[in-house]
Amino acid sequence: MVGDSAAAAPAAVAAAPEATAATGPARPIQVASFSKEDNANRAAQALAKIGVTATPQKSEKAGKAVWGVVVMGDEAMLKKIKDAGFADAYFLK
Repeated sequence: MVGDSAAAAPAAVAAAPEATAATGPARPIQVASFSKEDNANRAAQALAKIGVTATPQKSEKAGKAVWGVVVMGDEAMLKKIKDAGFADAYFLK
């Protein structure tokens, strides 16, 4: 068991510089949009697993509910999100 915790410590230290390396100001990133709230919540949960806090937001388009998944971040965050499989993510204007 001692070996397990010693092995985990360097991984945590290695991840820290990536998280703190800013590549610009934090801006809203549209990760995805869905017609169903459950799908937006699943996307937010998937992002949480890689350490990204996402907020599903409800809006209406043509009288129908649309759930957008939005994250605040910089260029590094956008890359992390795209690398996680959300290839259509983009900065909101």
